[in-house]
Amino acid sequence: MSDDIRNCEFRFKCPKDWDSLEKTPIAAQRYCGECQRIVIHCKTATELEWAIVRNLCVAISPLATTQPSTGSYDIKHPAGLTIGDVIMPPYRTE
Repeated sequence: MSDDIRNCEFRFKCPKDWDSLEKTPIAAQRYCGECQRIVIHCKTATELEWAIVRNLCVAISPLATTQPSTGSYDIKHPAGLTIGDVIMPPYRTE
């Protein structure tokens, strides 16, 4: 089963970029002082589903890939991450 993030629909897309958000002790989380919310960097559909259930803001890259040999995350999207509230769960293929 693929754990790729697919077919997300946003309720709100934030104009901020990941690097402008305040760092937290957790690398995959940033804090937005403007809306006063934590933003979770989701790399997989499982992480995204976890965040959706908890009504959290997310940051995703639609062209991101996980490198199988190292497990490291490689962002391929030149504009960076899309940040906002996702309203629909990702489509999963088996």
